[in-house]
Amino acid sequence: MWVVWIRGVLGTDVHVDAAPASPAGDEGERPIRPWQLVVVSAARAAQSHGDPARALWESGDEELRARRTVVVRIDESVPGIRADRCLVDLAHGNATRGRATLERALRVLGALPSPVHTSPDPTSARFPPDGPALCRIPPADPTFVGRDDVLAALHRQLVTADSSTGLRSVCLWGLGGVGKTSTALAYAHQFQRYYETVWWLRAETEADLRGDLVDLGSQLGVPTDPDMSVMLREVQQRIAGTENTLLIFDNAEPESWLRDLWPRGRGVHLLVTTRQPDWTGLLSADQRTEILPPELTDAARLLLKASEAERPPPQEQEAARAVAADLGCLPLALAHAAAYVRQSGITLQHFHALLTTSRQRLLNEYQPDHSSTPVTLTWSLSLRRSDEQTPGTADLMALCAMLAPDEIPRQLLHVHADALGGTLGTVLADLVAFDAVVRSLVKYSLVKAAPDALRLHRLVQDAVLSGLTAADAVQWLTRAAAMVLAAFPEDVEDLEQWPACDRLTGHAQAIVVRYGQVPHELCAEPAVRALTAEVATVALRCGEYQLERGNFGTADSLLCHAVDLFRDVTGESGSLHLIASARSALVSYRLADLAEARRRAETTLAACSDATDPMTYALVLHTLARILIEYSELEDAHRFAQAAHHALDRAPADSVLPAGEGRAAVERTLGIIQWRRGDYPSAVRWIRRADAHEDDRRAHRHRFEPLELALAELSGDREQIRAIGEQAEASIAALETVLGSDHRDLVGRRNLAGEAAALLGDHDTARSMFRAALEGLVRSHGSEHPSTAWAERNLGGVLCRQGEHEEGLPLLRHALAIYERQYGTTHPYAAEGLAALGSAEAVCGLREQAEHHLREAGRMVELAYGPIHPKLAYIFEDLATLLLARDGASAEATALSDRAATIRLRARTAS
Repeated sequence: MWVVWIRGVLGTDVHVDAAPASPAGDEGERPIRPWQLVVVSAARAAQSHGDPARALWESGDEELRARRTVVVRIDESVPGIRADRCLVDLAHGNATRGRATLERALRVLGALPSPVHTSPDPTSARFPPDGPALCRIPPADPTFVGRDDVLAALHRQLVTADSSTGLRSVCLWGLGGVGKTSTALAYAHQFQRYYETVWWLRAETEADLRGDLVDLGSQLGVPTDPDMSVMLREVQQRIAGTENTLLIFDNAEPESWLRDLWPRGRGVHLLVTTRQPDWTGLLSADQRTEILPPELTDAARLLLKASEAERPPPQEQEAARAVAADLGCLPLALAHAAAYVRQSGITLQHFHALLTTSRQRLLNEYQPDHSSTPVTLTWSLSLRRSDEQTPGTADLMALCAMLAPDEIPRQLLHVHADALGGTLGTVLADLVAFDAVVRSLVKYSLVKAAPDALRLHRLVQDAVLSGLTAADAVQWLTRAAAMVLAAFPEDVEDLEQWPACDRLTGHAQAIVVRYGQVPHELCAEPAVRALTAEVATVALRCGEYQLERGNFGTADSLLCHAVDLFRDVTGESGSLHLIASARSALVSYRLADLAEARRRAETTLAACSDATDPMTYALVLHTLARILIEYSELEDAHRFAQAAHHALDRAPADSVLPAGEGRAAVERTLGIIQWRRGDYPSAVRWIRRADAHEDDRRAHRHRFEPLELALAELSGDREQIRAIGEQAEASIAALETVLGSDHRDLVGRRNLAGEAAALLGDHDTARSMFRAALEGLVRSHGSEHPSTAWAERNLGGVLCRQGEHEEGLPLLRHALAIYERQYGTTHPYAAEGLAALGSAEAVCGLREQAEHHLREAGRMVELAYGPIHPKLAYIFEDLATLLLARDGASAEATALSDRAATIRLRARTAS
């Protein structure tokens, strides 16, 4: 069109070409070449290869003058143009201004005679930015934002593609409501200046498309004919003969009748919107573009723009992001949300709260106007058509609606189909029938299929749920829970099972959430009871895995759900309720909420009775013992751990306990209690018994190596210290691959390797290990957790020994503050923190502070554990060294050294 307009303006011997044959031309045939104009658009410049004129517009002014060439830029941003004086810019202005700009520039260059020999008719050619001569498109969507990359790609595909083979066409496909039509509409408005004709055609039904083609034909001068088929053939011929025509087929399906109405012609561009991805025979794979929901940032911008929020405050911007995320960034749902906000005069923060409490009502009932339908009805027709064509699709969608929308494993659906029963179980067990159902759903963009998984949008799930009765929802949720439970590994402590657990965790969590959304109170009692039992067991299994994984917040939520649900099914004294309650107490212990952990454990123990099976009773007793260790109530902890050990003696041989429990776990706890008491011989005996009972697959994770290291240090066995450190370092890489960098087992290994290195004087290695451990704990537990204090204490001590007091001392003081806040100022943990600070202060030359802190730490440890506890050896030695440096030989320093030597000798005997 630009070429036609320029020729109409100039009316003289200037060669205008959008794609000249070669940059240099044929110099030998003409003594004087005519001036040539090279018309360059942004789309043309964006082509990576294949345009022989590229060298021309990338040339400088001197070379262009020599070739008698002028570059005409018709878009505002065209990369690669080097010309300055030989450049005519027509990207701005109207027809009059454009004509004046063109003539003036060419005269200055001497490319245009003055005056012009012929007087062109100003009406003979339309100025392209004025829009197409023939146009019917809906109004632009004022809320459309983003998708610039999609629009640019469409422009390149349609405008710059090779048209020698015929029609240029592109298909936009995707989920209903994802923005296919609005994207096509944005393209039509943004790029209409490239076309003589732009026509929007409804293509959902044959009647709609025929009617819209007839309307176009009448504008093209096709005479009316009573036989519509005759008239349509004539319309197609007229279209084929046009130049620069854009047709948009909106909401089309690749039906047989559409092939008969498919346009032809090298000057025709066709843009199709559809839900169906398979257009074999009409469009090749590179002519099909999937439209996905916009990124969260663009979705939030769309929501703010559509809700007409002027200068929204930060809290509204954050609410926009939250709403967009909850709606899966689907443009249709965002437009409905914005309309609700505008019409109701509320904020997005208020709407987000409503979406949380009344999601189904908003999605199922709200209509912005009489011509709109609720969001969930968008997919109702596709769901119905799919099930009519392939029975079983509605059942599969009902099942998938109960799971997480992303990554539903095909293996889960096929291998565990027997857990479903009924017709769907039969279909999923048959791979050919399974594939047929999936193909039908993919055809309507209801799911996306990958070789290993299915995916669907969360709002499609909402649409499916809205079509289920309460009884159907209970039935499908029960089946989904049974299927996930059948697939979820029972032994969640087995590292080899963790990938399978990870794949199923999202679906287990979704089932627990769905239980709170399904109106099960409207259903029969037996069905609800069966559902509750299945969901409670799913929550317990997944909660135990999250506990083992170190995701304590998630574990707490799941296990609390399990406790509440089992209470309804089995009562307070039911074994599964007791197990879930004990595990929830252990989570509180891991979260360092010791008061809540103790409350939960003691409440659970009170619910036990003579009828409680021995394994469950042992679990409850053992949990309480572990919590009491943290309170340093070692006598009671020992009593409960011994009772747990006796209960295990009464348990049947084939009994199964949750992860991390059993005889080895209880014996290890008894060993830790004796270690804390300072009774190292008893501690060693219990730890060795635990190791003997441990499963070989778990022994490397559960060995209590801190005791081994403490014994090696007290006995002065450097080779044993070195061996423990090397073994810990060697296991780090393998564990990190499986556990992740922040798991408590891996953090423990890093601390162990660091402690061994520090004892050997390798402070660089110790520093590296302690810092990595601290960073992992801050990420997983936060900066105020007691475990984080442990890592801070270790890192601070080694930093001070390397002379970096300014970083080391604050870490030690912060660690002590955590211990005192969490456990109290007289707790042994606080004493250990105080001793570490005193030792570091001595190294830093702060002798008075160091002496005070070491004396106070010794007093607290002796009060808690007695006068011969091994931890006193370190304190006495540091205090004696400090006194010797200050006073020289003294009776007190000698006495302290002798006491430390006696304690070490006792430890050597134990080892």
